[in-house]
Amino acid sequence: MNYANINPQIDFPAVARHFGIKANAAMMRFKRLKKKLDAMEASTKSDDLDQNKDDDQEKGQAIEVKTEEEDDSMDEIPPNSE
Repeated sequence: MNYANINPQIDFPAVARHFGIKANAAMMRFKRLKKKLDAMEASTKSDDLDQNKDDDQEKGQAIEVKTEEEDDSMDEIPPNSE
């Protein structure tokens, strides 16, 4: 989920009263949390892209091996196959 597209309406004074802190402190904590979540999401996306590249490379190698095996099998045609 992309949290950057969400525009939360937070009642910071109510949050501050609940935790016994000032409204500005509640706001700053939220900003810091959001910044860390955004960084984690960006990191996860780049990890996913790296994993997809690795998967694609492995699939490509598997196809090459299969193709080589198929080429080898064509050399072993029995002589009386006609």
